[in-house]
Amino acid sequence: MGVDEALLERSGLMPPKSDVVVGKLNNAKVYCVNDQPLFFDPNGKGGRILPTVYTLWAIPEAMPRGIVTYSEVSPKVLGGADLMLPGFIISDAEFDDGETSDWAETSFAAGDVLALRARGNPHAFAIGEMAVSKAEAEACGMKGRGLKVMHHYPDALWAMGDKSTPGESFRPERVFRAPRSSSSAAEDEKAAPEAPGSGATSGDAAATHLEKMRLSEDEDDTRSADGDESRTDFFVGDDASPTTAVASDAPRTTEGLSPIDVSAPGGMDSMFERLFMSALAFRLKDGDLPMRCELFYANLLLPSRPPDVTLDLKKSAFKKQQKLFAAFEKKKLVAVKKVHGHECVARVDRDHPLYVEFVRAAHNAGAGTSASAEPLLDAGATDSAPTSGEERAGTTLDEKKNASGSGASVVATNAYRASTAYRPLFGARAVGNKDRLYDERECVEALREYCELHDLFVADEDETSAADAEKDVNDVSASSRVVTLDALLGKELFGKKEAEGPGSRLAFRLVVPRLLKKLTKHVVVSVTRGSETSTVVLKRALRPIKVRVERRGGRKHVTSVSGLEDFAVDPEAFASAAQKSFSAATSTARLPGNNETGVEISIQGNVLRELVRVLRAEWGIPGKYIETEDKSK
Repeated sequence: MGVDEALLERSGLMPPKSDVVVGKLNNAKVYCVNDQPLFFDPNGKGGRILPTVYTLWAIPEAMPRGIVTYSEVSPKVLGGADLMLPGFIISDAEFDDGETSDWAETSFAAGDVLALRARGNPHAFAIGEMAVSKAEAEACGMKGRGLKVMHHYPDALWAMGDKSTPGESFRPERVFRAPRSSSSAAEDEKAAPEAPGSGATSGDAAATHLEKMRLSEDEDDTRSADGDESRTDFFVGDDASPTTAVASDAPRTTEGLSPIDVSAPGGMDSMFERLFMSALAFRLKDGDLPMRCELFYANLLLPSRPPDVTLDLKKSAFKKQQKLFAAFEKKKLVAVKKVHGHECVARVDRDHPLYVEFVRAAHNAGAGTSASAEPLLDAGATDSAPTSGEERAGTTLDEKKNASGSGASVVATNAYRASTAYRPLFGARAVGNKDRLYDERECVEALREYCELHDLFVADEDETSAADAEKDVNDVSASSRVVTLDALLGKELFGKKEAEGPGSRLAFRLVVPRLLKKLTKHVVVSVTRGSETSTVVLKRALRPIKVRVERRGGRKHVTSVSGLEDFAVDPEAFASAAQKSFSAATSTARLPGNNETGVEISIQGNVLRELVRVLRAEWGIPGKYIETEDKSK
């Protein structure tokens, strides 16, 4: 791997007799020790194994050659962009504190892997492959693509670890100049054999350099996940550094949320909508407006993503940032206008029903942050944005919102059915009932019991206690146990072309999502109205109720509503009740299309707002499941 094992042990990254767990992240292989990613293979084919930023922070000599760039350029790289040659610092005259770029001493060819750091900061924040050689770069006048970034802070690979940083100079939005005191302290600690703990997250004995680098889990979550919402404004000038304190009670933007499978149809669209609303609600302050759209996307939206999610706008229906902002502007959630030639977010309507419902549902979910409620674009769809009527993979389905003033409530949860191949994992639960549905907790518990029954858990010095095992059931992401895949798990959960198979070792928390993905997913909608409770089981994603009003000749209007069946509402009974409530004629008709089985109700007159109010207040339908469209104008 290019790093001496003795050096790894001395640094505390790889204690003696520690196991190396191999995981996968997209096409890359990740080598973890104690749940900390230390190395990765970019293409997963074993061509070359590179250190992660965690390794470089603890052992800088693991990649001695590197490139220096400007602090002002770092936001582009943190947002996922490659580094262009004009961003390289090649002259020592650019430094004012005795620091050098080492450009003259650094030689490289096209394809060489180098570390990238910001001016005034000794710690690398990215690793990339050179697109050109040094001679070619100088020959073309330092113009064009320079470093093709393969891994950077704070991407999904970094998020697989403990999310520590070398210090306050590392922010999700930018890497700043490190304070001088930090540099001198780093030199002092090289000579010191041991230093007092400074918030290290690992209980293992580690070198002082690594201990000072790591922060407590709470401090890290607050600093890296909260962004601008958790701190006051600070001046960002030439190589400025943040100096304000981070609020300890800042909202956490990715915890406690139902996962979204971005690989499923509509999943990437749902994820971008959730992150856009999360950035508006918990990161963007009115004092920051107007803010350039590209900065909002790079500094607020992207850092809101869950740690195990890789975003790709081109794989969504939006395709471009411009269309993403246009979709939310059409719903009047934001106002976008040009300021000095740049498209900027100029205003946010924080009284908008979608915004208010999103924030309320997020706090009710107990996360105190981004949406447990899905930010559906439910007032009509644009050409670029997906409509809410499409099957939306990963839509949050665990909301339990009671309608105000009534005993009506709707609870939608995911459930899974095991096919013949996976039924042995469920043991006695599956005996005599092959069509039984299991919730996520039951699936995790069944998998844990199966691993314990067949002695698949790897025993180590820090054997997981019974309390930890119980915690694994409640919070899969907290599990650090390692499983040895047997024939059933290895062959049924992994394909023939994948590296994992029978005999491979994998973290328990990585096996669970594999199992859930293989099971047949259903949606169970439990509806309580008064003293009656009914259940609807769907073999597809839950579709929202569509309410539309349109003009029919002259001044006449017709309001139509469909999709009530998914929420245990009888269309005929609803039409009769609407006729009395609105004193208007109603009619019912089957929806067009051979694959449609639903009924559409038509009501004379424009009663769109009143109808939405009745659905929410009297029938207990959450607003997130109601899609409206006004064609009366």
